[in-house]
Amino acid sequence: MFRATPAGVRRETPKPGENMPLLIPSRAPSAKRKPGIPDLPAAAGRSPARSGFSLIEVLIALALVAIVLLGTAEMLIRAIQIRRSAEDRLRLTEAACTQLERLKGADPNGPDLEIGHHEASVEAGSKGAIVLTWEVEEAGPGTLQVRCAAAGPGGTGGGRSQVGVSVLVSKHLGF
Repeated sequence: MFRATPAGVRRETPKPGENMPLLIPSRAPSAKRKPGIPDLPAAAGRSPARSGFSLIEVLIALALVAIVLLGTAEMLIRAIQIRRSAEDRLRLTEAACTQLERLKGADPNGPDLEIGHHEASVEAGSKGAIVLTWEVEEAGPGTLQVRCAAAGPGGTGGGRSQVGVSVLVSKHLGF
């Protein structure tokens, strides 16, 4: 045990059966320390000059960041594929609906509304041609059912996308 005296610090030997107290030396204030900022204790088993991250800690942190980034990148790629597929289907749906509107306005006794299978191709710019097919059949007296399908390049994996729509056309009402 240590005891402070006017002459300095003197060491006392413990009496029999008395445990030696645990002494934690205080750190001398650093000359480089800014006033008002307390000293932080060093990490366990490290000297104050060597406190920081080990190489293993940095590698684990980088691995975790890489896993998160790979998951995010995969999600973004999938979102782009879904957006392109939706754009292709929208373009085909617009072409099929436009064709149906044209057929609704056509002469009911004209060649486009004859019973049977019909086909036409529409240029869609840089995306390639859209192939329109439509089937016309009698749905009742004075009524035709028109089923139109549009197919074009697109879809995932370089396949072809296809959409279909149908409408009833009345010969008596003109639509």
